[in-house]
Amino acid sequence: DQMVRISVLMPVYNCVNYLAESVDSILVQSEGDFEFVIINDGSVDGCQDLLTSYASRDERIKLIDRPNRGLVASLNEGLSHCRGQYIARMDGDDISHASRFKIQADFLDANLEYVAIGTNWVNIDCDGDPLSYPDNILFSHDEIDRRHLEGYPIIRHPSAMIRTDAIRAIGGYQEFAYA
Repeated sequence: DQMVRISVLMPVYNCVNYLAESVDSILVQSEGDFEFVIINDGSVDGCQDLLTSYASRDERIKLIDRPNRGLVASLNEGLSHCRGQYIARMDGDDISHASRFKIQADFLDANLEYVAIGTNWVNIDCDGDPLSYPDNILFSHDEIDRRHLEGYPIIRHPSAMIRTDAIRAIGGYQEFAYA
């Protein structure tokens, strides 16, 4: 298997109402050197049909459909299929800015001491209207660690980009109260 720059890792479970917009936000990324690993975790709401349609039209999509096993099992199974230098996390009900991958991967290329980065985010409701905004503050490594240990996620999954070798070195995802 030839390595790609980015592996997008997206578990999906019963989010068909938001899934097309989520997938579309990945397929239009300005950085096109990626594969899109999607684990359909036993959805029963039409996700499989929608994802099968997308996979038939875009060869970057690697779709795995199987019975429900939960988030961590889906992430680790998906991780085993990833060939990218970086893992870009995504969820089936989230939307990424079109330049997200390019900005993040370029930053990681230029800053070898970083293993995981995230972005600011806006929480939206089912109509796409903003519910809350981030603090728009840049955090130091120590501040990020402290906030994570306090249960306040600074690097949120749908904005995370992680060096693949680093996440594999720690054994992938573990079961915790917070992912």
